[in-house]
Amino acid sequence: MIYVKGAETLEKILGSFDTTNNLLEAALVVIEMPGNLETLRKATGKKPVFVIVTGMLTMPEWKAVNMSGVIIIEKQSLVSELKKILAPGVADLFENDLDVSNKPSKLEHCTQASPKKNQTTHRQQKRGNTGICFSTAGGVGKTFLSLNLATCAAMEGIETVVVDLDLRSSEMDFAIGLVDPMDRSRIVDRKARVPKNGWLTVANWRGYPPETLKENILRHSSGLFVVPCYPMVNTDMEDHEVRDLIYTLTKHFDLVMIDGGLDFTRPHIRAALEIADVIYLLGDQEIKTIGKVFSFLAQASNDLITKSKLVINMVTTTGYYAPDEIAARLGYRQHDVIPLDPQGVHTARRSRRATVQIKGSTAGKAVWKLAAKHLPFDIAPPSPSRENILVKIKNKLAMPFKRKEGVSKT
Repeated sequence: MIYVKGAETLEKILGSFDTTNNLLEAALVVIEMPGNLETLRKATGKKPVFVIVTGMLTMPEWKAVNMSGVIIIEKQSLVSELKKILAPGVADLFENDLDVSNKPSKLEHCTQASPKKNQTTHRQQKRGNTGICFSTAGGVGKTFLSLNLATCAAMEGIETVVVDLDLRSSEMDFAIGLVDPMDRSRIVDRKARVPKNGWLTVANWRGYPPETLKENILRHSSGLFVVPCYPMVNTDMEDHEVRDLIYTLTKHFDLVMIDGGLDFTRPHIRAALEIADVIYLLGDQEIKTIGKVFSFLAQASNDLITKSKLVINMVTTTGYYAPDEIAARLGYRQHDVIPLDPQGVHTARRSRRATVQIKGSTAGKAVWKLAAKHLPFDIAPPSPSRENILVKIKNKLAMPFKRKEGVSKT
């Protein structure tokens, strides 16, 4: 029997199951959050608890949802998963120890069979490192960070490719100045390396032989390879298509950096998040952005949260929340900060370069530090070059010469 606590729509969805109003006699508990904190606390630790998150949680609710024994599940998949559990021979899955250390993963992770020894999994085939810049909030700089992190690695001589999986916005190719935004078939970066027979995109990558894959990818003047998603007919991709693309690229590159979209429930975004070694979770100082990021964390699996790094972008002294307060609200002990630098970003776009290539850019310096801290390569922020030193000497010599008092001209 199931104990249900939530809206009327939830009770209607579970109308085909035997339900009870007595929490003690129930075999399973289904709770809708936010709003039922006390019921969740009473049920946690005594029996399997499934939580459906339909809105922003308070901090006490967030902590309760992350307690051992709680499984977050989507409403549309609730009925099918409960049928699996309550089927004969499957119900005893929860009788003994429930493997939900810290924050449990979803049910499919509990019931998924491990691959056989003679099977070759995608993870075993994977070679290069994979990172994804992601946020459920728009306008926080996912494209900016993915491009600039990847450029840092490329400038250090690391074979790096950046992939545009933001199928709705689709601006990777002109954000770094490779193509004309009004005519994406025309290359405007004169120093770019352009494949003769067109270039590989997310939409047509299967049309290129795997052995010549790298030769058919656009390359920015910094050395960064770019796989745009334009033109895409749909705003969705099958998860196996994304997995195949990413794993294929990891065979050719040391680092694959992904620009993720907004909706992590879409198959292609979920696949990319699961594959990624690191998730750079972006936010800014706005109230609505913090709420959206918080909502993602409430629904994400423990694995996704563990490998995520919080990055607060476009930080100013006049922001609504201070960076430390944002990190505390989202449950992170550590975070990285990128200051607002409109001049550096605009200069980079006008010169068709990445912001990390602009000398004196405060945002560029912050990304260099972030790259040195998180990327699995030996990366150090660029030191002043000999050219810069000569320029300083030249400028100093050009200044009016002042003689000390009492010194004659002869």
